[in-house]
Amino acid sequence: MRIIYFSPHPTHDIVSDVGYSTHQREMIRALQHLGHEVIPVIIGGSSKEELPVATTNQRPNTLVSIIKAGIPGYLWRTLKDARLMRHDRHIAGPRLRAAIEKYDPDLVYERSEYFLGQGASISAELGVKHIYEVNAPCVEEWLEFEGASFLTQKAEQCERLKMKHSSGFCPVSTPLGEYLAEHYQIQQNRIQVIPNAINLSGLKKETDRVAIRTKHGFKTTDIVIGFIGAILPYHGVQLLVEAFIDAYKVNPNLKLLVVGDGKLLADLKRMTTEASINEAVCFTGRIKHDLVWDYISAMDICVNPKHSWYGSPIKTFEYGAMGRPIIAPDEGNMRDVLFHMNTAWLFDGSREGLNDAILKLSNDLSLREELGRAMSGQIVEKNTWESNAERLIEFAKTL
Repeated sequence: MRIIYFSPHPTHDIVSDVGYSTHQREMIRALQHLGHEVIPVIIGGSSKEELPVATTNQRPNTLVSIIKAGIPGYLWRTLKDARLMRHDRHIAGPRLRAAIEKYDPDLVYERSEYFLGQGASISAELGVKHIYEVNAPCVEEWLEFEGASFLTQKAEQCERLKMKHSSGFCPVSTPLGEYLAEHYQIQQNRIQVIPNAINLSGLKKETDRVAIRTKHGFKTTDIVIGFIGAILPYHGVQLLVEAFIDAYKVNPNLKLLVVGDGKLLADLKRMTTEASINEAVCFTGRIKHDLVWDYISAMDICVNPKHSWYGSPIKTFEYGAMGRPIIAPDEGNMRDVLFHMNTAWLFDGSREGLNDAILKLSNDLSLREELGRAMSGQIVEKNTWESNAERLIEFAKTL
């Protein structure tokens, strides 16, 4: 197939060391690896040289800060929405139209973004099959993180037109697929769930497990419970710390290793101090990306305490690729790739449930090894980007 991979967002490039860049970069690579011709139309940039100044300039823009501070938040958000609308109509849309007219593709595969809907309508107008990769309920997620504006209703209208004009949809989780079907009245045959995945060629073959454990004062008899990722409210690291406090009272051989940074880090450190367990907990802060595998290898049990109801966390695949047993909430998006007592331990989302999972796994080495082996084998078979690319192509053929 000749495929245009379209990413309309003004700043979402494919070269940065962040989740959206990795997802786009890996899907392009996987499709090419399968022999398909891929034409990237990445508005946010396909190389470091193309990145917008706002992305590469780390100094705050004083004028923007003054303007933002001087007007109501609702108005500021409206200006941001209006800017996205103009970008969609005058930059992203025309770039895609030109690419379609030049390359005559079999498929346009687009990463769905808030308030950016020209991709589906232009593809439909030019008679090209179009599929959206859907990572979130765009309007709902934007409202949660940014807030409403005078153009919020317009954003919802844009989303409905996207759903109407596109040929098919690849949500990253079953709950998100169910949401699309119900909220936008999309037939099931136009939806194919494809969770995130991992590039096994990037897996570090030899890791410094002992060096990392020694560096942070862990003994060989310690059982290290670990988390890696952003320390944000919806990732549930506070829940993990609370459950660990309870578990540590029962088993003092437990240690907690939290790798990452975020606005809740200071609060979590305060929690451990108040509980008098500082000697059992290590917060590393941000680490270099090439050390991720070393830190995961230093963990005996990996935890994904909480996530959005619709997402497909990359850490699940990173944990599993390293053969580490996983504890995760028993939610629909987790059950897309994890199976209780087969490839992971799924808990009920409560502090008590997480505490129970930590204690039971920490006391059962054979179960930890069994879960780790099973998940590692599943990833090799089903959860690589090449597997995802194959599923996308097979789905596209049915539309």
